[in-house]
Amino acid sequence: MGKFKAPGPDGLQAVFFQSHWKLVGDSVCRLIVVIFLDPGKVKEINKSLICLIPKKDCPECMKDFRPISLCNVVYKAVTKIITDRLRDFMPRLVAPNQCSFIKGRQSADNNIVAQEVVHSMKGKKGNGGLTKEFKPKRGIRQGDPISPYLFVLCVERLAHLIQLVVDTKAWKPVLKISVEKSRVCFSSNVGFNRAKEISECLGVGVTSDLGKYLRVNLNHKRVSRKSLNYVVERVQCRMSSWSQNVLSLAGRVTLAKSVLETLPAYAMQTIDVPSGTCKEVEKLTRRFIWGSSSTKRKVHLVSWNNICRRKTEGGLGLRDQSLVNKAYAMKIGFGVMTNSGSLWARILRSKYKVDSGLVPMLKEARSNSNTWRSVCKSWSHVQEGVKILIGNGTQTMFWVG
Repeated sequence: MGKFKAPGPDGLQAVFFQSHWKLVGDSVCRLIVVIFLDPGKVKEINKSLICLIPKKDCPECMKDFRPISLCNVVYKAVTKIITDRLRDFMPRLVAPNQCSFIKGRQSADNNIVAQEVVHSMKGKKGNGGLTKEFKPKRGIRQGDPISPYLFVLCVERLAHLIQLVVDTKAWKPVLKISVEKSRVCFSSNVGFNRAKEISECLGVGVTSDLGKYLRVNLNHKRVSRKSLNYVVERVQCRMSSWSQNVLSLAGRVTLAKSVLETLPAYAMQTIDVPSGTCKEVEKLTRRFIWGSSSTKRKVHLVSWNNICRRKTEGGLGLRDQSLVNKAYAMKIGFGVMTNSGSLWARILRSKYKVDSGLVPMLKEARSNSNTWRSVCKSWSHVQEGVKILIGNGTQTMFWVG
């Protein structure tokens, strides 16, 4: 628990309890035990302050604020205990397509699934509808340690209810589609005239851009430097917002690391980023580190290869973006091999017919998705780093010459 996080209604931060634990520890532990024996007593400490954090510079209405609950430290201790107990059970309670806040899952898993679905959608058709309106009885407080798990469990239960009405054919859409906000995307197998006819019949415009999912473009065509211009633009925008003149070299290096380790990472986790894009990001980083600008160029005193070395080897600890991209692809490949029970790995193994061997052979084809091509491209490096240990022998075979 963070020492100096904003306090709740009692006005006490976590640092107070941590620094005076010898005095207050026994009382806090007794209170927590009493609450677990009689859950009704939690209402005595279950009070929160609602802090509104603006989402943009000039908020105009309530939707422009993000509400954060400031809970009492003792209450957060109770919910953290419950959260720790739930953590190992959540993967069994929640469907595999829900990745947020679940141990052993990450948002990139669903990104892989989305990329593969869009890639396969070229020859598929589908539709959908909306269910009845409903009003939640009580909201989940952002800032409460147990809120993420409560949110995931509520979503899971809602999914069960939706699936129930679908199975019983009781699905009754009650809302109309907003034609102005809607677009229809066709696969390459649909001819121009047929697509135009369907679009006019629906009264919905045609689009070839499926937008973004989890900050990453849904790529249904070959990835190019042009399709990833938004990554370069975001890095450039972030770095240009900092004043180089008031920052030391160490400060510029620290900020450059924070940009390189966050902004390009979303795209690199699931696709093979063109080398030109990686070089452009590194070029912007070098210019920022050495204080160059569009009007003033400064000498780069150390080569980029030396800067990307570890600090123990005399470098600054920055990362070569091409190698980072390759590492992400290797991570996916290793997950396909070792985490075959997860949803995204099952989809990849089934779609690309991966054999059941301990170290399977992967085949690449031009028709494969960009994600799978990046995995196949880096697969030889995964194989080099794999070491098989014989366990109980059930999956081990040998022959006598």
